Amino acid sequence: MEEKDPKFRRDEVQLVVFQLGKERFGLDIMCVKEIIKLPPITRLPHAPAFVDGVMNLRGEVIPVINLRKRLQMGDRPVTTRDTRIIVGELDHVRVGLTVDSVTEVLRLDASCIVPLPDEVSGVWTAFIAGVGKVGQHLLLVLNLEELVRFGDDTPQSAEQEQDLRQVLEAVAAS
Repeated sequence: MEEKDPKFRRDEVQLVVFQLGKERFGLDIMCVKEIIKLPPITRLPHAPAFVDGVMNLRGEVIPVINLRKRLQMGDRPVTTRDTRIIVGELDHVRVGLTVDSVTEVLRLDASCIVPLPDEVSGVWTAFIAGVGKVGQHLLLVLNLEELVRFGDDTPQSAEQEQDLRQVLEAVAAS
């Protein structure tokens, strides 16, 4: 991997591998706190479409982002027995990520994770930290910081974004 990418300076990276449909993705285990079965989720009015709502995790209220919707991969009922929530933490704020299933924890040499080619562009590419080469297969390694950021790439009104920011700040303060 090129030196310019600080996300993968370690010699070996452990990734939580999960599926959305038939696609496999990875998330650096260093930002994953736990993986849980789907709990009851309370919907938030006026939240962006990719925010399922909030959940109660041992007394802590945590926002839940549906990764299928966030990555614009279509919608699917999230009530299957394999559906999981990956609880990630970023700057001491926890967030839940709804995924179709979690398949494994994979150890991968950091040199096997490469950046996206320059020819691939688009706002959505910020969500991707790199591409992992696993044998003959590729694994998109996601960037948690960008997944939970609400910016110009999110098709929502400024009012919705402000409402969501207030909810997330209130959740983080509790």
